[in-house]
This record gives sequence, structure tokens and C-alpha cells, in this order.
Amino acid sequence: MRIARGAALFFAVSACALFLSPHESQAWQSNLNGTANGNDEAYSVTTDAAGNVVAAGHILSAGSFDFAVAKLSGASGGEIWLRTIPSGLAKSVVLDGAGDVLAAGNTSNGSTGQDFLLVKISGSTGGEVWRRQIDGQGCDFSPCLQDDLNSVTRDAEGNAIAVGTLATGQQDFTVIKFRGSDGAELWRASITGTGVNSVDEGWAAAVDGAGDVLAVGMTINAPDNISDLTVVKLRGTDGFELWRANIDGSADTFTNQDFGQALAVDGAGDAFAAGWTTNAQDDSDLTVVKLSPSGTVLWRTNVDGGAADRARTIAVDPAGNAVAAGDLGSGAAVVKLSGATGAQLWSKAIGTGSTAFGVAVDGSGNVAAVGSTFHNQSFQDFLVVKLAGNNGHQAWQRELKGGGTGIEEARSVRIDGAGNVIAAGTTDNTGTNGDFTVAKFNGADGTDFSLPDADTDGITDSADNCPTTPNTDQVNTDAALAAGGASVSGDSQGDACDPDDDNDTWPDSAEATIGTNPLDNCAGAPGSGGDAWPADVNSDSFSDISDVAFLTGNFGASVPPAPPRYDIAPDPPDGFVDITDVAQMTSVFGRQCS
Repeated sequence: MRIARGAALFFAVSACALFLSPHESQAWQSNLNGTANGNDEAYSVTTDAAGNVVAAGHILSAGSFDFAVAKLSGASGGEIWLRTIPSGLAKSVVLDGAGDVLAAGNTSNGSTGQDFLLVKISGSTGGEVWRRQIDGQGCDFSPCLQDDLNSVTRDAEGNAIAVGTLATGQQDFTVIKFRGSDGAELWRASITGTGVNSVDEGWAAAVDGAGDVLAVGMTINAPDNISDLTVVKLRGTDGFELWRANIDGSADTFTNQDFGQALAVDGAGDAFAAGWTTNAQDDSDLTVVKLSPSGTVLWRTNVDGGAADRARTIAVDPAGNAVAAGDLGSGAAVVKLSGATGAQLWSKAIGTGSTAFGVAVDGSGNVAAVGSTFHNQSFQDFLVVKLAGNNGHQAWQRELKGGGTGIEEARSVRIDGAGNVIAAGTTDNTGTNGDFTVAKFNGADGTDFSLPDADTDGITDSADNCPTTPNTDQVNTDAALAAGGASVSGDSQGDACDPDDDNDTWPDSAEATIGTNPLDNCAGAPGSGGDAWPADVNSDSFSDISDVAFLTGNFGASVPPAPPRYDIAPDPPDGFVDITDVAQMTSVFGRQCS
């Protein structure tokens, strides 16, 4: 089975080759074009520990669509490697602990039609480590049901768990676990409905902390022989089915059914399944269900936008709340639900006449969502939106436009370790038509990383509190003190370039000489904000004779564990209270401390 790297593939990295308006800037954009100048698209994206990007999808070569996986530089978007497999489509990609790539989808050949395909690729070289191609041995050719892999995840040992469908005379919701080292099949589970001629589909999987596998999809069940949103838990060691939950809409029909498409698991092992159920005639609802580790339905939330509402993706934020995205009403939306109760916390429509395909949450709970948006009936653009996690307020929106008029959409999103947003999908460009597209955006404001950064600390000058002095931490002590109610006024200068970090009117250089704390103003009692020169023993905010009296009664005493401010001799401090300390005091009697 040959792996072909298209020698004639054109890979362009550009943020300016496209016709971009000011609100469309990005750190970089990479377009991958197959030799046939056809409809190339990325469906899944992730990042490695170094911030590099791996995306999977397909490109159109002279004869067919090819399964394609590309690794790109996180800094520039430049190609590190590209791997293609003829006649296929990569739908899902994940990295193992070593940074190697697991990509899942399908491939076609002349004898078995469309087959289930999983491939492991070296993260460093792009070389194929192993490949598993599985034929369900049912009816192999269209219009019959065929084999397809929709998603891949991995466990803590780096083993791959793939979920999809196998045609075995009927269509089976199938989960297979493969050993990470060599791709050997460890177990296989078929989740079949109880209905007649059941056509069942698996769409997504996740692994809990115990190594057990949860999967979501749909099964056809008796007595109505209509699909249900199905969640199943399988024992990680052998694939034994531990439990199954079928979520049934109250008014589903043969044309409006129930379906599970996305799954996430929280730290407690609870599962959040997302999709849609039909609870009114011809009107599906965006549906999220939370299930306990034992399979008990903890809550179920249906969100009705008055049309064909669907959840296509889900994530869990650091507080354990669920964030789902998909179609709601007349366009794309993101909905946040309480993890404890399922109550709707907020809902945000994004784009215009659009749909949402991907969602991700950063460490602060803020949300990135991707999809498409229409500006008129002819132009559908690649859409990326950042939302505040607490209320859904839109922080920024970016759209990518090629020179063509074809479909442009983002299918997958990832937030990297630095909080930057990476989106993957397709854009339609002059001369190359639909291109496999990956773009990176500054997570804070969606702007171009090429904005001025004089000190090269990764923070643009306009946002940097020390624009000419590197300070990635952006610490600003006096601003923090002022915000906390201390009797100082804060300024905009970070400590790295501020001559008076605590804004107590005593420069840091002077405080260094006399031994006081340059990060602590003199308001408050000694040891709790009063450890700055001049000493104010009675905490009246003035240096006065009582302070000198305190010192004179302690000549020769060892300073520790007394507050270190009492030993302020400039010779340097010797650890004992002496006459030099009093001499320092006399010139500042009556001076206000802050």
C-alpha cells in the first residue's frame, strides 16, 4: 500500500496574498492545494508541545481525493512535513504523548470499496509508522452502506481508540482499540440497536481517568425503529460494554430523528454528550446530556431555536460547565450550560446564516468557535470567533476570504498553550479554488502577530506595560496595591521599568540603599504593608519622634525577628539596630509616609 507525497503540491504560507480587510488579520495562514486545483479541506487540527500544528483532511489530486495530514511550524505556518494516502479522507487527528500523530478517516480501493482507515505517523519526520485498513465485508460499493472512521482519540498509554461505522450487511456503530506501538487490534466493540435492519453510527469517543472508553453516536431501536442519541461506556481493558444510554426525542419521525455527534468527559468521569433530539413535529432541538460514570442521566437540556437546531461539537471548561456549538434558529450559535444543573448560562449567535463546526475552551474558560458565515447568497466565509467565558460577550471575530466565490468554512479549532487560536478548514482562492487552510490568530485580540514588539517579549507594544524592557509576566506592583485599596496611586508601568514599584515616593534605588522593601509601601501596620522607609512605628502614616524613640530603646538588639526596616544603616545593614538608623530618621520627621 503506497503512500504518495504529491511532488507537485503547492504549499503557500501567506497573510497578505489574499484579499483581506483590516478585521481579517492573522498571525499566519497556510493554504495547501492539490494538483487538481479542486476542493481541498482540513477537518481536524491539533497542536504539539512545542506549539507546532498538525491538521488532517483531504486534497484533490489528478485522480481522486487523497487522505492528507500536514505538520506546520507554529511560529510561521511553514510546512514541516506532508503525508498523503491516495483515495481517502482524514476526518480526525490526535497526538500521543511522544508527539506522534494518529489520523483517522477512510480510504477506497477497487476490491473492498470504502474502508475504515487509521494511520500512525512519526511526529518528527512524517514517516508512516503503521497503517490499519479495515473492511466490514458487507456491501462495499455505493449506494450500499460503507465503512468509515469518524474520530480517533488515545488513552494514557498512547493506544488509539477509533470510532465509526462498519458495513457488515447492516451498518454497525463500531469502536476499536489499537495498540499504540504497532497498531495491533486489542479489541473491537459493535454497538447495535434493537430495531429491524439497524443502521447505527459512531461519531466520537473519549477516555476517562480509569482508561475506560465512552463513545457517542446513534442507534436504531425498537419499537419505533427510529434513531436515538446513544452513549455507551466500554471497559478499557477488553471493550466489554459496561452500560448504554439511549436518549429518545418525544416526537421523532423517520425524517426528524435523534443523533449524537460530540462527546467530552470531565475530571470526575462524567460524560457530556451533544447532538440533537426531535421533541416537536419537524423541529429538532440542540441537545446536551450529562451522564454519571455509572450511566445515570444527571440532566438533559434541549435548546429550541425554532428550527432544525443541532449541537455539532462540545467542550468542558475548567469549572466543569459545558460549551456546545452548532446550529440554533437561523444560524450558528454557542451555548454554555451549567455543569451542575444543565441550566443555560448564556447563548450567543455568531456569524450570519451560518453554522458552527468546532469549539474550544482556554484555561480561563474563554471560548473559541469556528464555522462559516454568509454575507450574501454567493459568499460563505471562514469564521473564527472568541467569546468571554463568563457571559458570552464577543471579544473578537475574524473572517478569511479568498478571491473566489466558493464555500469557505472553518471545521476545527484548537487553543494552544499560549492561548492562541488555530483554525482549520477551507478557503476558495483565485487560481487554486478550494484550499486546505490553517490559520493562527492572537488569542487576546485576534490580531496579527507582526504588530510592533520592540522588546521581543511576545507582547505587542500597545499592550506592553514595559514596551522596551522584556517582561512576559507584566507584573505591576503599585497597580495591584492601588486596586487592593492601599494608600498609593497605581501607574501603568510594570516593575521591570518602573523606578518606584510601590509608588510610595521613595525610588527603588533609594530603598535598595537603606534596606527597605521596594515592593511594599508604608501604609498599614508594620509587617502588613508598612515595611517601607521612613519607619512609622505607630502606624500613623507619619515619621515622628516616637519612631526614633522606638529605635533608641533597641540599640544593639538583633533585628530578626523584628521587622527588617529597623536596620536601615547604609553601611550596608549589619543585622543590628544602631545610631546610624536614628541618623537616617532625623531628616524626615513629619514627612508623610505615602
